[in-house]
Amino acid sequence: MAHLSEALSNPPVPNAPRGGAQVVVIGAGLTGLVVARSLQQRGYGVRVLEKSLGTGGRLNTRRVNEGRADRGVRYLDGGLPLTAELIPPLQGRGIVKPWPGTGFQYCPSGVMPVEIQDRYCAPGGVSQVAKALAQGVEVSLNHRAIALVPPNPQASPPHWTIHCDHPRSENPSQPLIHPLQDQIEASAVIMAIPAPQAEALLATIPTHRCPMVSTLLAAIAPIRYDPCFSVTATYAAARDLDPPALRNWQGIELPDDMTLAWIAREDRKCPDKIQPIVGFQSSAAFAERWVDAQDLYAIGRQLLARAEQLLNLPFRHPQSFQVHRWRYAQVVNPLTEPYLQDSLTDLWVGGDWCGGNNVEAALASGAAIAQDFDVAHQNSGINPNLGSLVAAPAAIA
Repeated sequence: MAHLSEALSNPPVPNAPRGGAQVVVIGAGLTGLVVARSLQQRGYGVRVLEKSLGTGGRLNTRRVNEGRADRGVRYLDGGLPLTAELIPPLQGRGIVKPWPGTGFQYCPSGVMPVEIQDRYCAPGGVSQVAKALAQGVEVSLNHRAIALVPPNPQASPPHWTIHCDHPRSENPSQPLIHPLQDQIEASAVIMAIPAPQAEALLATIPTHRCPMVSTLLAAIAPIRYDPCFSVTATYAAARDLDPPALRNWQGIELPDDMTLAWIAREDRKCPDKIQPIVGFQSSAAFAERWVDAQDLYAIGRQLLARAEQLLNLPFRHPQSFQVHRWRYAQVVNPLTEPYLQDSLTDLWVGGDWCGGNNVEAALASGAAIAQDFDVAHQNSGINPNLGSLVAAPAAIA
C-alpha cells in the first residue's frame, strides 16, 4: 500500500475538463461510485447527485429490528475478476466475510444441495460496500436530475447546467450534509443510472446543442429490464425454519418457479445470534404481472404463501414483513459496449446495462468510463485496480 499512499497524497493534476469546473456524476449506484472515486483519486473535482436518501442502488440494506437484510444484491461473487479485486480490502476492513453454509435448489423432485464457492456477504449489510466506495466523495442526496442543458460554445467557459428536484422528505435523524440546489453547473456529465431513467433525462437535451443525443437515445431505447419484488420477513426464534433436510441452509434458488426466484437466510450473515430474518425475491414473471399493484402488503402475502406451499416451512405468518418493488431489477438485453459517449459535449452514459447485467458489469462500466475519461483529458489513464477504491482511509491517507 506504500506506493498507493504516496500516489494519493500527491495525486497528479489532471488536464481539467472544460472550464476547470467539477465533474458531475448522476447516480450513486455501483457504476457511479466507481467512476467518482476513481476520478477523485486522480485529482478531479467530482460531485455525485443521487435522487434517494442513500447510496448504493441495488446494494441496498434495510435495518430490521436488531439485524439487517439485503434487498437487492445478496452477496459478492469472488469468482468474478473485477469483484474479486474488491474482496481483500473489504475483508480486511471487516465489511465482507466468506458466507459459508449450504445452498439448495428447488426443483419438482425436491430440494437438492448445490455447491457454493467464493460467496462473500456483508454482516453489516451490502450497503456498507457502497459506503466504502463513497468515502471522501461529495455525494448530494435527494438531488434528482430532471433536465440537462448542454454547454453553449459561445459561453466562457462553457458548462453543463443540471436542473434538479428533491423527491424525498428529509429524515430528521439523518439530515442532509449538503444544501439542496435546484441548478448545478458541471464541466462534464457522467450518467450512471438505469437505462430508462437515462433515456428520459437524455430526452431533455436540445438536439441542436447536442446532435449526438439522438444516437444515444436510439442506442438506449431497446434496453429492457425485468422488475421484481423483495420481501423481508422476521420470525420468532422458536419457529422451525431448519428441518433436518435443510439444516443450516444459506439460500434456496427456485429457477423454475413462476412466483419465487430465491429465498435467503439474512440473519446468517451476522455473527451475532439474532432472530430469523428471511429474504424472498419474486420471479420476473410474477413481478411483471403485478408491477403496478398498489397493495404491496398483498403482494408480500402471496410470496410468503407460495414459499410455504413449496417448501413446507412456516413462512406464511411472520412477526413482521416489508415489501420493496424494484422496477429495474435486472437487464434483459444489455449493450455490448461498456458505456456511451458524446466527446463534443463531454457527456458519458453507463451502468450495469452496458456489457452485462450484474455487479461485474456495473464495475466494468464504471472502471471503463473513468479510465477513458482520464485519457480523453490528455492524461495517462487511471489504474484499473478497484481494490484501491475501498481501501481503509487510514491506509491511503
